[in-house]
Amino acid sequence: MKNSGDPVTGGGTSINVERKGLSLRHLRSFNSLKKPAFRLYLGNRIGYTASMHMETMTRNLLIYRVTGSVTILGLTALAAVSLPFPMFDSDYLKSCPKPKLLILGSRDNLIPTDQFLEFCQNLPEPKECESIEGADHCWWGYESSLAAKVAAFFTKVL
Repeated sequence: MKNSGDPVTGGGTSINVERKGLSLRHLRSFNSLKKPAFRLYLGNRIGYTASMHMETMTRNLLIYRVTGSVTILGLTALAAVSLPFPMFDSDYLKSCPKPKLLILGSRDNLIPTDQFLEFCQNLPEPKECESIEGADHCWWGYESSLAAKVAAFFTKVL
């Protein structure tokens, strides 16, 4: 590794790694990641979020597999933001009669917008499916508008 001292990128560290045709030559570290407190916070948030989503998905999928229905889950409404439906079994949504809001960013690098819209077409009503122009998978810079959309949906249906 070498320190580039580039004033535009904040003097990040340039990593020169060639592995199986993958070049990380232009990858630079984020300045905030240099702070131990931020790294600890970020690691905590990522771990917490992943574990909560996995626990919820596992519990709901188990109930669906055992009963064949999502009505026992006690759902009143469902909002799914950047749902990686191609990576998981999302058949439970295809039989869910509850109000659903599915939102995807148009610049999501995990879920292609056309696949998302096709998936949404196969869901039963009531449903709202929306692709937000410019938003990526993590919704950086779009957090407030996303929160407002989800809050408005739950306010309307609950």
